[in-house]
Amino acid sequence: GEVYVVGVDTDEQIQQVFLDSSYVPEGRWPNADLASMLDVSTWATAKNGTLYGYIYDPEMESTNINWDNAIATINPDDRVLSYTRTVYNFTGTSFNYNIPLPDDKSRPQQEYIGSPYFLKGILEAVDAPGEWYHDVAAKKLYMQWDGKSLDGRVSYRVKDFCVDVVQEDPAHPAEIGNLQMHSCTFIVTNANGASVHDVNVSYPTYARTLRNREINQDHGPPPNVTLVSGNNTVVERVSLVHSNVAGIEFIGYGNTLRDSLVMDMDWVGSLDFPPVRVGFNNLDCGLDNVEQYPDLSLCRVRHSTIPAGLTTVFGEDNVITGNTVRGFGNSGIVTSQLSCEVSYNHVKQGGLIGCDTAGIHADNEPAPCMYNTSTSNCTKAFHHNWAHDMREKCIRGDDATVNMTMYNSVAWNCGYPVRDKHCGQSSAGFVIKGDYNVAYGLTVFNVTDEGLPAQGDLTVLTARGPPPPGCQPTQPDCPPMNKHSSFFNIAAHVIATRNGPPLNTTNFTASIYTEPDSTYKLTDPQNFDFTPAPDSPLRGTGTAHAPYTHGTPDIGGVQSSEPKWSPGCTFHPDC
Repeated sequence: GEVYVVGVDTDEQIQQVFLDSSYVPEGRWPNADLASMLDVSTWATAKNGTLYGYIYDPEMESTNINWDNAIATINPDDRVLSYTRTVYNFTGTSFNYNIPLPDDKSRPQQEYIGSPYFLKGILEAVDAPGEWYHDVAAKKLYMQWDGKSLDGRVSYRVKDFCVDVVQEDPAHPAEIGNLQMHSCTFIVTNANGASVHDVNVSYPTYARTLRNREINQDHGPPPNVTLVSGNNTVVERVSLVHSNVAGIEFIGYGNTLRDSLVMDMDWVGSLDFPPVRVGFNNLDCGLDNVEQYPDLSLCRVRHSTIPAGLTTVFGEDNVITGNTVRGFGNSGIVTSQLSCEVSYNHVKQGGLIGCDTAGIHADNEPAPCMYNTSTSNCTKAFHHNWAHDMREKCIRGDDATVNMTMYNSVAWNCGYPVRDKHCGQSSAGFVIKGDYNVAYGLTVFNVTDEGLPAQGDLTVLTARGPPPPGCQPTQPDCPPMNKHSSFFNIAAHVIATRNGPPLNTTNFTASIYTEPDSTYKLTDPQNFDFTPAPDSPLRGTGTAHAPYTHGTPDIGGVQSSEPKWSPGCTFHPDC
């Protein structure tokens, strides 16, 4: 097609371009349109010969383009985070990139072979209809297009926030409501009892280059993340749709996200940019440096986006309930180890780009929760959730999870679509690490790992490790994980302990059904009725045990004696 040139009156690099209000991609190789942004097959792959700070891929030669000074987006190594780097020393089949990735030298080089990447940011990359390139110095926008005239049809993102509210008076809560936004989003800071409701946002955030957990760089999400910073704020009936990076983040305590839709997020597949992120508060303490931070008050602020007027840095008692989170590149709902409730959420179609992902994921920050003497409230409840069609894990309490109760939830199709072969043996239904946890009333089925044994329908780590902080499996003085945890009334064909001893009487374990999931006899799982049928071996065969002591329960995530429930939002057709 023909390349059109449009004059643009801006001195800033254009981040995002629209044609008739619809997103069109920046010129890139391999090509990708909006519908394929979450398809990892549209990324190139580093081949054998890839080394520290260097990518080798003979397929680049077919482009007949000199990619020097282009931007490489790379999802390397263990595939948890993604990075952007400037290309140099392009040879036709290889290139170097500036600023080595964090911990590059400590990783075996073979771990970088197979890493997905794509290239953009030069005029020569514009070779498909709708693709564009911005020459900042010349104030020109180049776009290839095979259709009608572009006059008056091209627009671009000009601001990060359509609404930027700072609550001045705690006695007069801020309110944002009844709005439609396009290619911008909202932020409310210093909030106390604020309300955000009935807001529909398309293309809320975008970042051509990524700013995340890097050496000598600021931490955290890009500056234009949809953000609620403060306490006791309710966000409801909000939709956020189409973002290459983050969805919504909460900083503060007592906040609630309910009956909302977050869809088509995190095209770069990085854990730093999930659809929903809560409880972190930009604190620079984690699993790797836990012994430095016995209390949250010793954690330093991770970066400077916390408003000066915010009166607390704690992130306890947040609630994520009744939401639909669908279509995302890494993990979906991501919480810290601080107290929270994640309930009645429908999470699906995730982990589509990165590795080691989960639909609902309790991360290993803040670190103080790993101390049994911590003054922080670390009690977490994950319940009445559906998670399915995740490329790896469905629901996980990650390293050093403590005081989590996981119950009345259903996970299925964990490992679908077929996982990326470079991600390793990673598929699982429910994963519980750490200690002092309780899991009951869970149903999991259809867990796969591309012909390999999956981690397990229920994976409970029992090897030695944190907590206590700093413990490693090789240290004989470290106790086993989940020594004080209990598990009951669970339908899970494969129970895995990941190189640790099997669950035994040290834990309370009862009524765990491990026959093949084809024998569950659920009422109508194709139509989301996971109640055990009258002749199901799960029906009435559970064990009454604290905290569930209501008569004779069923095994599994849905009780035949209780009212039916369905998770997810209700206000939007894409719920």
